[in-house]
Amino acid sequence: MENLLQKVEKIMQPYDRLVYWLGPVPVLVLTKCDDIATILNQSVDRDDLRTAHECLGIGLLTARCEEWKKSRRILTPAFSSDMLLKYIQVFNENASNVVEEFKSAADRGEEIDVLDCITNLNLDAIISKSNIEQK
Repeated sequence: MENLLQKVEKIMQPYDRLVYWLGPVPVLVLTKCDDIATILNQSVDRDDLRTAHECLGIGLLTARCEEWKKSRRILTPAFSSDMLLKYIQVFNENASNVVEEFKSAADRGEEIDVLDCITNLNLDAIISKSNIEQK
């Protein structure tokens, strides 16, 4: 995977934007934050965003730019490097659990509900971190 990312980075160096087709779907790769902000700010009224608002409500993932910036100021301290370093062990353990769960399901030839799996792993991560903080 790292090798692939290095190749993509090398291809992208002379360009600000790159469009390629992945089957019938066009894929746009942007490297400038201003370009990304322009597109995201202009796409607020798209049907898929309206659907996201109906399903998820207006929150961190679906908020308009102005609301998102207010939330970002509040959330930034919680996601600082120092704060996230405390969680690395928990992230690693839970990521290993996900891989093991997926491997065992694949070995048994079973389908797995990814949403249930991720929900349970999120709860495990929260509980694990709570236990770490109590010690």
